[in-house]
Amino acid sequence: MEESAPLKTGHTMVIPLLLTAVITILTTIITLHPTTQAQSSPTIAHINGQPITEAHFQTELELQRVKYELTQRNYPVNQAALFNRIIGDTLILQAAAADGYQVEDTLVENEINAILNRFGINRNEMTQILRNHQLDWQVFETSVREYTILTHYLDDVVLANINYADRQNFLQNWMSDQYNNAKMDFDQTFLDRINAPIQIQGTNQ
Repeated sequence: MEESAPLKTGHTMVIPLLLTAVITILTTIITLHPTTQAQSSPTIAHINGQPITEAHFQTELELQRVKYELTQRNYPVNQAALFNRIIGDTLILQAAAADGYQVEDTLVENEINAILNRFGINRNEMTQILRNHQLDWQVFETSVREYTILTHYLDDVVLANINYADRQNFLQNWMSDQYNNAKMDFDQTFLDRINAPIQIQGTNQ
């Protein structure tokens, strides 16, 4: 899993499309508009009024480091790419919530088991790894739940009636609409710190 995909597995049909669409959008149409109150606030962004806090970003950063540890990657997390992924995920989850979309607990449990099986570890071992990164099981489970909602929502709702050959273009256009219709502002101090190369174009203030 790269910065544009969380520490989970499954839904192989949707994920490549999601990665391509989100990365393309984030690297071609995005330039973050800084908020006028960009000071050392714990809130680093607002996405349609939903605050994204520095604590949330740090949690996602540690989860990404857990993934790197499990996959034995010895290089730093690209924090700008991670922040872009958080923005994209937030927009998709907001769309799912607006449609009242939820997933069964069994799907989340299946996803957790798939992760453990993929890396050949049990729950106790995963719990210890999380603790080593100042995380707990609840944080991990919440992250997996959000990812499960995101991928199933795209598959079951957004792409449900779209021919497979047309899905990538459709998803790119759908994601563009989410960005263009979103109201977003960002803490410029935070962006400077993570060296975000960016500013989101076509957004409403």
